[in-house]
Amino acid sequence: MLAIGSIVYLKQGTSKLMILNRGPIIEVEGEQTWFDYFSVRLPSRISAGSSAVF
Repeated sequence: MLAIGSIVYLKQGTSKLMILNRGPIIEVEGEQTWFDYFSVRLPSRISAGSSAVF
């Protein structure tokens, strides 16, 4: 389990991601979907286009 604030790269990724949340539930195609982590690209501010779930 990664700590909040951890900086990671995804496999074959080139952008740094900072973990902001664990276990987010997000609506995808009308269904509630559970993910392991919520993150944002660094350096960045939080916005819809700069966030990622995985």
